Amino acid sequence: MKGWDLVKGWDRRWLSLVKGWDLVKGWDRRCLSLVKGWDLVKGWDRRCLSLMKGWDLVKGWDRRCLSLVKGWDLVKGWDRRCLCLVKGWDLVKGWDRRCLSLVKGWDLVKGWDRRCLSLVKGWDLVKGWDRRCLSLVKGWDLVKGWDRRWLSLMKGWDLVKGWDRRWLSLVKGWDLVKGWNRRCLSLVKGWDLVKGWDRRCLSLVKGWDQRSLSLVKGWDRRCLSLMKGWDLVKGWDRRCLSLVKGWDLVKGWDRRCLSLVKGWDLVKGWDRRWLSLMKGWDQRCLSLVKGWDLVKGWDRRCLSLVKGWDLVKGWDRRCLSLVKGWDLVKGWDRRCLSLVKGWDLVKGWDRRCLSLVKGWDLVKGWDQCCLSLVKGWDLVKGWDQRSLSLVKGWDQQCLWHPWSDYGGGGTGRLPRGAPVSFLGAGERPRLVLEPGAARAGLTLAFARARAVSK
Repeated sequence: MKGWDLVKGWDRRWLSLVKGWDLVKGWDRRCLSLVKGWDLVKGWDRRCLSLMKGWDLVKGWDRRCLSLVKGWDLVKGWDRRCLCLVKGWDLVKGWDRRCLSLVKGWDLVKGWDRRCLSLVKGWDLVKGWDRRCLSLVKGWDLVKGWDRRWLSLMKGWDLVKGWDRRWLSLVKGWDLVKGWNRRCLSLVKGWDLVKGWDRRCLSLVKGWDQRSLSLVKGWDRRCLSLMKGWDLVKGWDRRCLSLVKGWDLVKGWDRRCLSLVKGWDLVKGWDRRWLSLMKGWDQRCLSLVKGWDLVKGWDRRCLSLVKGWDLVKGWDRRCLSLVKGWDLVKGWDRRCLSLVKGWDLVKGWDRRCLSLVKGWDLVKGWDQCCLSLVKGWDLVKGWDQRSLSLVKGWDQQCLWHPWSDYGGGGTGRLPRGAPVSFLGAGERPRLVLEPGAARAGLTLAFARARAVSK
């Protein structure tokens, strides 16, 4: 949310941060409750984040936790890694694989199992990791060469960077650059949040959804970069969110992509996904820069999104289209998020959909779960597994995994008769669109009737 603390998230749960609202609690496995001056929701299955202004942290989860608050103690000592970034404090060091501690004018946390990034105001960069890294800052050298990726983008600021498979980018009022192995977090003061992890996501904005947020999104293998009035670059493994103010949407990729820039065309046609407003690496890359050339042609995909360029378009399965006053992208294989200010919602997916907009009706009644989060409204309740309200979190789906949740109850089995196609020898089956669904664009009433009929 604008000008709030950071919210971060983990293996299987969700963070909900809203300004002075009630939390939605008691999901299947965990939930985070973060609000202004309230108690935390504690004791989930594996971990939780507690981030609030001037409060104690929620500690001791199974694998990692992030504790980021203004001028407080850090959350330390998890199973694998943790990030400790606060104003003028010691760093959290020495996790199982790596951790980054970047704060204003302090020492860096270095020497993990595979990589670490240290980027702060006027300092040297951390270089020479396993494979690559991206460092994008105003007129600085780049940080290169980590195990799979890394991004450090801030103009002499406190960085928050992460771990074995995910990333946090926190800077105060700057352009973010994100894009890593499986997730990324972008949190800045007074901007739209960007979050995303292996099986969970953080959604922190004033009144949004389940496992994706309009100003905060994030998924299994991708990252969302959402900032106030900037060019967005997004692109993920299996789904995508496109949310920008009054821009065109990116739709219909192989499995996902997000192309968000101010009034530009989309980048089309890569193997799986990626974004280039910055440039990239062996398997994916994020290239985000203002008015630069794009880096294209990696091993599997790339997205090129820059100011006044064409976007990457044309993937296999779905994309989210969220822009101010436009139609939504509808009819994906399983779900889509439609978040726009005062527009119609994207409805009628196989299992759930999120419809979150300011002062509108919610999307309700999906097969398993749905989140309805808007300012001062009731929550959407009674799904198969759980629901979120300003705080969300599900066991394995808020953001779907096509072969784990399609009617299989999270068992990893496809239901009998589920439409599938095969990517190739030895690859996992993937669900395909039902005939005519890609352009159906069901209405809310139809979506409800469809859910009830199921």
